[in-house]
Amino acid sequence: MKNKKLLIIFVVLLAIYAGVTLFGDKNESSFNDKIADFDTKSIDAIQIHPKDATKKDFSLQKDGDAWTIKTTNESYQADNSSVENALNSLNKIKIKNIITKNPDKFAKYELEDGKCKEVKVFSNKKKLLDLLLSKFKFNQQARTASSYIRLAGKDEVYSTDGFASMSISDNISAYRIKDLAKFDINDVNSIKYTDGDNINKELTKQGKDWTKGNVIVDSTKIAGYLSSMSSIKGSKFVEIDSGWQKPSSFDKLEFNLDDKTIIINAYPDTMISSGFIINSSINDKAYFDSDSTGLYKRIFGKFEEL
Repeated sequence: MKNKKLLIIFVVLLAIYAGVTLFGDKNESSFNDKIADFDTKSIDAIQIHPKDATKKDFSLQKDGDAWTIKTTNESYQADNSSVENALNSLNKIKIKNIITKNPDKFAKYELEDGKCKEVKVFSNKKKLLDLLLSKFKFNQQARTASSYIRLAGKDEVYSTDGFASMSISDNISAYRIKDLAKFDINDVNSIKYTDGDNINKELTKQGKDWTKGNVIVDSTKIAGYLSSMSSIKGSKFVEIDSGWQKPSSFDKLEFNLDDKTIIINAYPDTMISSGFIINSSINDKAYFDSDSTGLYKRIFGKFEEL
C-alpha cells in the first residue's frame, strides 16, 4: 500500500511538471539566440569603430535611398548593397553559448572597450544595437568557425556560429563605390582615346556601324569591348595625399553617351603605385591602383586592340 501511494504521488508530480513545461507562462525568460532583430529598412545610421587604432572611425548615413560614408574630414558615396549586406549579417548572427561573464577575461577574447571592432546601429537617432566584435576561431578538425561578441556595457561574452566578426567590415573601402563606368552600350555614340593632349584614336557610331575616320571597323569587337566596360569597377584603392600631383601627360578615354560623357584617366606614377593611378569622372573621389597587366590593360589596352 505504501509503495502504491508513493507511485501515485510520483505520477501526480510528473503530471504537474509536464503541465508547467507544456502550458506554463509563455512570458518566462528564455535564452534568445539572436543578438539583433531590427527592420533593416528602418536603419538610417551606422557608426563603426575599427579594431586597428591607425584606422579612422567612420559612419554610414542614409539620406533617402542613398548611403554616404563620413569621417571627420571626408565623405564618400557608399555602395548601398554593401551596407545592406552588413545590416543583414548583423541580423543573422546566432549565439551558440555564453563563454564567460567575467570582465577580467575580455582581453583574452579581444573584446575590451575601445580595443576591438564596435558597431552601433541607429533608427531615427535611437540606438538599436551597440555590438563589440573581435576574436575569430576556426576549428580545422571540425571545419567549423566561431566568433566572439559582446554587447557594449554587458559582461556576457558570446560564441557565435560562422564568420560574424569578419562579415561586418571596419574598413572604409569595403563600403565605398568602386564604379569606373556605368552605361547602356546602346547609348554610346563615340569613344575617344587621348594620349597627353592629342587624340590618337576616335571611334564614332554611324547608324549601326562603327567607324574610324571613314573606315568601318568591326562592330562585334566594339560591342564586346563596350559590354566589358559598361559596369567596370576598380579594386585596390589608392589614398591620395596633398603632396601628390597629377602628371601633365596621361591617358584618357571618353565615352560620349546620349546624355553625358564618362571620362576615365590613367596617370603614370612612381611615387605611390609604381604603375598607374586610375580615376573616373563618375566617381571622382576614388583612385585605383593598377599595373600594366591589370585594370589598365582591361580599359586602355583592350581599346588599343580594337
